[in-house]
Amino acid sequence: MTIESHHELRSQKVADSTRRYLIGVHTGGISLTILLASKLIEHGIGPRWIVGPVSAFTLGLVLVGISLFLAKHRSVKRSIAEEKGQDLPMFKSWYWRSFTWDIISGITFVAAVWCGLAKIVSMN
Repeated sequence: MTIESHHELRSQKVADSTRRYLIGVHTGGISLTILLASKLIEHGIGPRWIVGPVSAFTLGLVLVGISLFLAKHRSVKRSIAEEKGQDLPMFKSWYWRSFTWDIISGITFVAAVWCGLAKIVSMN
């Protein structure tokens, strides 16, 4: 194994871990928001306030999905090129990089949490 392939393998493992983390926090955010809304119903607070946070958490999951599909697409394209003995395609544009979508998903998580907290605080 060359140093380059070792670093590439490590990079892929970190990217996969990052995506698992993002999927977990967004899914957990949806679950906790729904749980909190169900508890607040007992205190006379309707669940309409969850639309914003749950939508933002869901958007974060969609962004992780884009990241996964792009990773798969790049892998398939490189595999096909390798089988044909061609140079491996390089995906240099920002929108081809999973890292971009993972960062946006992370920012979306923070926005969803902020949105949920703002909604809860505004109820008082």
